[in-house]
Amino acid sequence: MSIELERENTVQLLCRHYAQDRLTTEELDARLDAVYRAQSESELNALLDGLDAVAVAAPLEHAAVAPGNRTPDRRILSVFAEVRKRGDWELRPETRAVVVFGTLELDLRDARIARGTTTLDISATFAEVKIIVPPGIRVECDGSAILGEFTEAVIAGPAGGDVATVRVVGMAVLSSVSVQMRLPGETAKEAKRREKGRS
Repeated sequence: MSIELERENTVQLLCRHYAQDRLTTEELDARLDAVYRAQSESELNALLDGLDAVAVAAPLEHAAVAPGNRTPDRRILSVFAEVRKRGDWELRPETRAVVVFGTLELDLRDARIARGTTTLDISATFAEVKIIVPPGIRVECDGSAILGEFTEAVIAGPAGGDVATVRVVGMAVLSSVSVQMRLPGETAKEAKRREKGRS
């Protein structure tokens, strides 16, 4: 197998281990960085040392959460890829998204969002993340950025336990994370025109 195929295979294995909670976000980021600096098969194999091979069979998107474990109950991963979540899907109370050299769009307009506070933890490295929320959702944006941006263009809804609140946290490194309110079926261009009409 060529070094490039070995490299991509190692990336896939590391992502599956992450989905099985065998790696933290920081460990995954560090190992992915090392994968693309590795020059030999032995260097790539060393990045898998100490990881249980059983995790290879696990699906990427969902992590098994043991009772009492405080880790997120959904993980979304985009590594050198484009991931879009639209339509009828569930945004769980704790969701972690890791995007490395990729793009991620989370459209919450038709998603099922629980009352109370939902935490969306974003880790973006050389990436672009777009979060689209419907009217009536309260958004709290508390992310940080290093040579990037973490921006919110949303009118905050009313506070209170009966209102769905999406709290966006995390870190953008050489990346952009943006949150925008759009009406149902509205495109980005239509949203811009609507905002201009209000100003």
